[in-house]
Amino acid sequence: MPYVVQNGLNRIGEFDLDAKVGTATLRRTITDPRFDVPTTAARVHRCRRVDPR
Repeated sequence: MPYVVQNGLNRIGEFDLDAKVGTATLRRTITDPRFDVPTTAARVHRCRRVDPR
């Protein structure tokens, strides 16, 4: 699930991707009064490649 940092608005958008990763739909917007112009977001997780054959 990708996240998009919206710097000037002090919020983070969380998106769902379709199966072909061709479109994204906004799932929710994360806001917090402690945000002070966030500039970087990182989420580390394990990813397994699936061979479509």
